[in-house]
Amino acid sequence: MPFINLTNIADIHEGSWAKSIFKVGKWYMFTSLIIKGLAVFTMPIFTHYLSPVEIGEYGALNAMKSILPLIVSFGIDGAFIRFFQLYKQDIKKLKSMFSTSYWFVLIVGFISMSICFYSFQLNSQYSNYTIALLCFPLILLQLGQLGIAFFNQSLESHKTTLFQILATVLGVGLSIILVSHYQMGVLGRLIGDAFIAIVLMTMVTVYFLRNKYLKFVFNWQYLKEALWFSVPLLPTGIAAWINTQSPVLMMQQQYPKQDIVGLFSIAASIATIMYFIIDAITQVLSPVVMSGLINDRDRTHKKTRELTLLCMVVVLFAHIGITFFAQEVIMLLSNNNPKYSTAYVYVSGLCIPFLFSIYHRLFSTIISFHQRTVFITIAVLSCASVIYSLNTLLIPKFGASAIAMAQTMGAIVMVSIEFYFARKLEKMNLGLWRLAKFLMVYLIAIVLYYQFFTGFAFSWALFGLKIVFVLLVALVFVMMGNYQNALLDLVGRKLGKR
Repeated sequence: MPFINLTNIADIHEGSWAKSIFKVGKWYMFTSLIIKGLAVFTMPIFTHYLSPVEIGEYGALNAMKSILPLIVSFGIDGAFIRFFQLYKQDIKKLKSMFSTSYWFVLIVGFISMSICFYSFQLNSQYSNYTIALLCFPLILLQLGQLGIAFFNQSLESHKTTLFQILATVLGVGLSIILVSHYQMGVLGRLIGDAFIAIVLMTMVTVYFLRNKYLKFVFNWQYLKEALWFSVPLLPTGIAAWINTQSPVLMMQQQYPKQDIVGLFSIAASIATIMYFIIDAITQVLSPVVMSGLINDRDRTHKKTRELTLLCMVVVLFAHIGITFFAQEVIMLLSNNNPKYSTAYVYVSGLCIPFLFSIYHRLFSTIISFHQRTVFITIAVLSCASVIYSLNTLLIPKFGASAIAMAQTMGAIVMVSIEFYFARKLEKMNLGLWRLAKFLMVYLIAIVLYYQFFTGFAFSWALFGLKIVFVLLVALVFVMMGNYQNALLDLVGRKLGKR
């Protein structure tokens, strides 16, 4: 069997994008639910053995850890994604690009993480073991993610699924053993995370070596070109960290050793279900849009307009579902532990910024295609400024409730700026007015939830009423979008296969 199917890669913008989203995106969705969802699905175990304070500490450490990949790879993995679509039919070039990126991450990552390790030793309250687990596994994780990026761009979603699920299941399994049997607390979770990186890197390295895509070569010309593309995006990565992760650290600093940090971390974990859905969609959206702009621009404009509308309808409905059932999900995942019962009030608000993610991914793809990434930097830095300012001002007064508002305002600013520049670069009509009727139904559903479905203890009658209401909203969305024929066709084809 060939390593990759170059014919399919060359034509990923052809045919129905909606079918591509389902065909390939279902694997990404499944992968996301297993990998990122394990943090949610294993929550009953960790909330049993860890206190809200420990949950908050682990969340803060993860927030610290999430910014370090920027200085491990200097964003060269993002450059690899960009240039993959240009050189996807040149196997020799792909091998050179991948090998150069791999060795750069390994060498530069080790140097930069060594510096971070010794710097944290001087200024951190944590042990050397904790600091080492924060720093060095990230090198291995970035190497593994480089291979995953290759699979994603070639739409080899089954390989992405296999590699990531195996690594994650083994790592999370180890975490559970260390936390439950050996009472290692937060340190046990960090060791499990490190094991995920080790397994993923090992599988990727062996696979690409055996298929002769990883060689002992170093293309200085490509490295220069890649860094010229990626380094200007580093402020964007830092700003993205401010947007998504810094609030946890600010909460930890404002409310040290208090339960509210853990409750917020639990709510944020539930809110990432929304991200799972969007990420599964946009994993496919970016390469097909990039390929389409390169090969068939006019047709790509039309197909992008239809697909983004469908994606937004799915995302709006997903947010309605998460909002209505957040309380039940928290009860289930915390074993109905009263210490975590109030965490659900933060979930819906933390999901709202994700509603803008479809357009953020689309606009940033268009801007990246034109290699004007400075516009993305401007947008994300503006977003970070808004979020940081509002969080600094409002968290001391309103606690975790302020974070959702700050992130929503930042997302609006970011997407608006990206929209302005993307339209200047690519005259694409997105048909946004067609989305208005869906937004109206969505807003009515959310208002009705807060008016009639909150403030009550759990009951099966209320739970059943929520299900009926959400199903009615789904029916309205299907009828308004005239999606019933497509759904019937999909079901018929699936039943026919059986």
